[in-house]
Amino acid sequence: MEWMNEISENGKVLYFLSLIELIVDKIKDSDAYDIAKNAIEKSWEWISKKNVSADELYSFLENIDENDILSYLQMEKDDYKESVLMCIADALACISYEAYTYEKADYLPETIEAVDEDTIDEFNNSFIKAYGPNQIMNDIKDYLMAHHSKHDNDEIERESINNFIHEKLSK
Repeated sequence: MEWMNEISENGKVLYFLSLIELIVDKIKDSDAYDIAKNAIEKSWEWISKKNVSADELYSFLENIDENDILSYLQMEKDDYKESVLMCIADALACISYEAYTYEKADYLPETIEAVDEDTIDEFNNSFIKAYGPNQIMNDIKDYLMAHHSKHDNDEIERESINNFIHEKLSK
């Protein structure tokens, strides 16, 4: 995942968001669905406006009320839905990590502190289990390398990346 070192923090978040949006509807009949959809929307809000706190993003992953993705992941019996939830959990952990880094937080929750390359590998493997092998991961990576390198202005346009993905998937 060395290519991730070459893209901006926003580019990293875009990678995770773009991919989990492709699979979230696969858990539409799960109690975790609304939490996942809200987490995705708040993550988009964070990436575009930076007006959502890292703690709020993290609360979708793990919270004291156990109304979070990790709690539903632990209770899930269906292997396929478990892969989808694992992918979403890893994405939220990575997104939260970027938000805490942006805030220059002195303290990271233990789950977020543990985010590393293994988390990204697990995310990618879970995505492949949930979505199936597909060129879209590489296409998104290439898009981000071209449009969100560390040295770019890094303006976020949700519509642009969504149009790119839909164009790639329709081929």
